[in-house]
Amino acid sequence: MRIALIHYRLILKGGLETRLRNYVYEFHARGYGVTIICAKLSEEVELPNGVEVVRLSPGLTPKPFRKWRFSNLVDRYLTQHKFDFSLSLGRTTGQDAVLAAANHKGYMKAMGKRFWKLTDYMQNHLDKASFVSSQVIYAASEMMKKELIEFYNIPSGKIEILFPPINLEKIRYDSRIGQSNEAEKPTCNPNKQSFLFVSIGHKRKGLDILLETFMSLDPDRYELFIAGLPKVNPKLPHVYYIGFKKNLAPWFRAVDYTIHPARFEPFGQIVTESLACGTPILVSGMVGASEIIAEGEGVILDSLDPNDWLDLIKNLHNIDFKVADNAVEKKALGLKEHIDRMLKIWAESK
Repeated sequence: MRIALIHYRLILKGGLETRLRNYVYEFHARGYGVTIICAKLSEEVELPNGVEVVRLSPGLTPKPFRKWRFSNLVDRYLTQHKFDFSLSLGRTTGQDAVLAAANHKGYMKAMGKRFWKLTDYMQNHLDKASFVSSQVIYAASEMMKKELIEFYNIPSGKIEILFPPINLEKIRYDSRIGQSNEAEKPTCNPNKQSFLFVSIGHKRKGLDILLETFMSLDPDRYELFIAGLPKVNPKLPHVYYIGFKKNLAPWFRAVDYTIHPARFEPFGQIVTESLACGTPILVSGMVGASEIIAEGEGVILDSLDPNDWLDLIKNLHNIDFKVADNAVEKKALGLKEHIDRMLKIWAESK
C-alpha cells in the first residue's frame, strides 16, 4: 500500500508536524510505502529508511500566496503520481482525505475578529477548497464538525470525527527521563495548589483570563506555571514562566491541575497528555477535547469570565477528582487505534 502524507512543513516544532512524524513511523512500521510531500523541511528531522520526501517549493511566490501555490503543486503532483491513500494535514487540494484540525472562520468568530486581511481571505479560500475537494474529512472534534457544516456548508456525511492521537510510549519515556534528570524536575510548592498552563499563542488559549484570575488568588495558597511561547513576564509573585519545554510530562505529573481557558481550541492535545499523566484538567467549553473528559477527570466551564474561573479554583476542594492510570487507553486515543480508525473510515468511504 502506497501512502502520501502532505503537509507544508516537515520540521521538529508544532503539533501537526509532530503528528506527521508519528504518522510516518506508524505507517512505515506497518510495511506501507510512505511518501511525504512538503514545501519546507529541516535536516534535523530523522525518518525511517525508505521513506521518500518530495519537496514542492513555492519558490519566489509572495508570502500570502505561498500555501495557495503549494496546494496547486500538490494537486498537480497527485494527478501525475498514484497512491492508494493520500492524506493532507493542512489545506491543499487533490488528496483523498484531509484533517480538519481547525478552520479559519471558526477562529475568527471565536476571537471576535471582524476585519479580514488578505491573509484571512486566502486562509478561508484554502479551507473551503480543501474541504470540498477531499472525499473524507477527519474532524478533530464534534465542535469542528459542526463548524464545517455551519461555516462551509460541507455535507455531514463526508465528515468523520477522529480525535488526534497521543503517543503514549513517548509520554511514558518523557516521564522516566524527567524523574532521572535534575534539570527536568519541576519546582512546585507542596503547600500550594499548583496549576500548569501550556500554550503557543497565548491570547487564543486564554492566558489573559488566567492572569486576571490569579491576581485575585492568595499567593500563599496558589501558584501557576506557564509553559510555551512567546515568553511572558507575568509580574505576579505566584505566577512563573518556565519557558518552552520539549518534555512536559514531569510538569503534568507534578502539578495538581492542568488549566486551559481557551477561546478557540479545536481539540487541545494537552488534555490527553494531562490525563495520560494522571492529572485532572480544567477547560473552557471552547475546547474540543472537552468531549472526551469523563466524570472525575476534570471540569468543563462554559465561561471565559475570570470571575467564574476564580470561583471554580476556589471551590476545587469540593470536587472529587480521580484520573485512572489507563484513562487514555480506555478512550482508544493511542496512535495505533487512531490509524486503524482512519483507514477503516477511508475503506468504507470508497
